[in-house]
Amino acid sequence: MNSNSIRTNISKEDIISDIKLTKSADLNKEYVYLVVEGPDDIKFMAKFLSDNVFLYESYSGKDGVEEIVTYFNTQEVIGIRDKDYQLIKKSSYIFYYDYCCLEMMLILSDNVFRNLCTEYYHGKLAFSDLRLKILQALKEV
Repeated sequence: MNSNSIRTNISKEDIISDIKLTKSADLNKEYVYLVVEGPDDIKFMAKFLSDNVFLYESYSGKDGVEEIVTYFNTQEVIGIRDKDYQLIKKSSYIFYYDYCCLEMMLILSDNVFRNLCTEYYHGKLAFSDLRLKILQALKEV
């Protein structure tokens, strides 16, 4: 069995219920509930968050982020999603990655990309050459 049957059956309604339940125990309003698009966002964000942030995947992409955040419409529940060339912001509690998506934000920042290369890339290309090679490969897709 290749797919995770539990993960594929979780909906935005399940996430809303989970946030409601968790918020009900947060009597002092000390926590933030961060909703992101997918597992890559979870993986990226997890290492940067403090202990008072609960991280949720929307399980229905950017539309799910928007629907969950606008359902609560409160500063404790925020979303971060790809901009994907969206022109009109749908909520003041939704934030967007620079450029069009998380991946482009990471690859286009010299400082971030250099740090990613230092930590994860073990090849011989300079970080600028590696970035060009990646962008060229993406262009062909």
